[in-house]
Amino acid sequence: MEKIFLPRVNDLHFHGRSGQVLKDILPFTSEVCSHALFMPNIAGNEIVNARRVEEYRAEILKVCNPLFSSCEPLMTIMITPKTTPPTIEAAYNAGAVAAKIYPRGGTTNSENGIDDWDSHQLMAVLEKMEELGMVLCVHGELVYGAPEKIEVYGQYLGVLNEIEPSKREIRFCPIISKWCQLFPQLRIVFEHITTHAAVSLVFSLPKTVSATITVHHLLVTEVDVMGSHLNPHLFCKPTVKGYADMAALRAAAFSGNPKFFLGTDSAVHTKSRKEECGCAGVFSAPVFVEALIELFTEFGQLDKLPDFISNFGADFYDLPRASQTISYRREPSLVPGRIKESYVPFMAGKTLAWRRDE
Repeated sequence: MEKIFLPRVNDLHFHGRSGQVLKDILPFTSEVCSHALFMPNIAGNEIVNARRVEEYRAEILKVCNPLFSSCEPLMTIMITPKTTPPTIEAAYNAGAVAAKIYPRGGTTNSENGIDDWDSHQLMAVLEKMEELGMVLCVHGELVYGAPEKIEVYGQYLGVLNEIEPSKREIRFCPIISKWCQLFPQLRIVFEHITTHAAVSLVFSLPKTVSATITVHHLLVTEVDVMGSHLNPHLFCKPTVKGYADMAALRAAAFSGNPKFFLGTDSAVHTKSRKEECGCAGVFSAPVFVEALIELFTEFGQLDKLPDFISNFGADFYDLPRASQTISYRREPSLVPGRIKESYVPFMAGKTLAWRRDE
């Protein structure tokens, strides 16, 4: 097969940033997507109310003009400890289709995230979302647990409550299960899952619970990030895991189960920021479709790709399925080392087997 046609993508987890960065990176997404779900953790100006939903959408549309683009932005609001049911309802009426929970201190720009998972206010917010039909998107990691006295070989190390990064997603799974029981009609997306435990959980829960999977978690393990040397451009949150977890993610993506669909979590930082302070995020927008074609082709699962990248996500979010297709041809394509001098894309310097037709 030398040419294939795929529906326009629904990227249901995208970090568009703002200002000049938005202008620099949005074309990579808008050229191939039917919809993109924009994350609300904008540095210094988070999307936390209806006014910010409207302002951010207006900023996006100035770059991604609907008269010239087939990509529709989908808006979200960030849930903070100050969020109330009226806040959520106003954001919904302003066009937000989903609300996002970040664990406090667990990822980029999450200082105003949640750390009280049983608060009455949070429960009231989730109840309002269930009533409105909004989707709950969750960065599912438990960053802080109950304080524990740590003693190793008789040496007292202190009282610690921060959970090791590799265990945070697994520790969060019971919270997803609890919310599913408390709010049976609430649609929940367990975002960018990375572990076998998360895959198993999503399979076991009702159809109101789905999960997004990123391209980098399907292709990269912790060996790639910190094997022979540290590669800051592959560092992300949640962290990539080992081979067994990657195999579980691939099995889910190849399964044809509508609970699992694409959310790239493409999150750009400048080269200097990645290399100087190790900001979490992988910039996959320029290459994710071609990389997925290669992966699904390698394992004989190409027929499952349209559902994974487009149809299943549209169905879960009650969006129209993409009516347009884009053609890709089998032809070597070198991924540039840098884009616009400032950004290092996923798979920089590597050669992909497919490229998009112009």
